[in-house]
Amino acid sequence: MRRALVVALALAGALSQTAAAQDAKTVISNASKAMGVDGLNSIHYYGVAQNGNLGQNNNSNQPWPMAGANDYVRAIDFTQPASRATWMNYAVPVTGGVATLTPGQQVITPQNMAWAQQLEIWITPWGFLKGAAANNATVQVQRTP
Repeated sequence: MRRALVVALALAGALSQTAAAQDAKTVISNASKAMGVDGLNSIHYYGVAQNGNLGQNNNSNQPWPMAGANDYVRAIDFTQPASRATWMNYAVPVTGGVATLTPGQQVITPQNMAWAQQLEIWITPWGFLKGAAANNATVQVQRTP
């Protein structure tokens, strides 16, 4: 039992030193290969979601009104970088009344790329790896007390 514990601790120590010894470029390269990001120029995905409308509630003690984002479609081109998202939602007026079907759209191009909009592209797993590789990301060991 004691020998197995010593072997396990030695193996754990060796593996942690190997991981710490890798530089960021190697880690990013390995992750990119594992995810198939190397030859990837764009992604396209779809689904449904909800948007919370901050400040649109009638009473500050109530939750934010939620609007469903149906038929949500996003396409991201990492070579530009650019993104386009479209969706349809049924919007209920804050004052009450009948919900209406309204289209939504967000277009992010290099010409209108504010930091908050860039985040939409680079926060994806593929965008994170592409951005880290393109900007020579570094790694730093940091221990918390």
